[in-house]
Amino acid sequence: LPWPWAASSWKARSTASPTTATARPSSAGIRRRTAKAKKPELPAYTAEEIARMMESDTELRPLVNECEQLMGKIFSEYEVASILGMHDYLGLDAEFILLLVDYCSRRGKKSMRYLERTALGMTEEGIQTTEALEAKLKSMDKLEDDMTVVKASIRNLSGRVQTLEEARHLQ
Repeated sequence: LPWPWAASSWKARSTASPTTATARPSSAGIRRRTAKAKKPELPAYTAEEIARMMESDTELRPLVNECEQLMGKIFSEYEVASILGMHDYLGLDAEFILLLVDYCSRRGKKSMRYLERTALGMTEEGIQTTEALEAKLKSMDKLEDDMTVVKASIRNLSGRVQTLEEARHLQ
């Protein structure tokens, strides 16, 4: 048997009487997965709900159209529902969403899931106004620029590529 405890565990179970407790294998050295806290999600809207929301709020159709242009594609029902969720569920205004879409698309992150995660992360940090988002994005851009300089200087020290350990510390 591939596990050293399997044979002894099997024998203990097979020879134990119904009134005695059965032996269990030792969990020494076995890592147990802990349940992760469930991250907040945007609600899923049906096609009827999307149509009703688009008709009732005149700001939504231009918002979705502008987001499509920034992302360079026509949105699916899921993607439209994500934009509507950011506006309706998270309470983000159109300017905030457009700024976030522009930032993500400039970084080459054109996945709606990435956009959702970024929006949820910003709201969890308490960033819900356009001004606060602009300040956060500016600091993120500066940090990225600084990291680029640091990574380049490490590479230039000895003309070598950074090690995995160095890369891990720099991220």
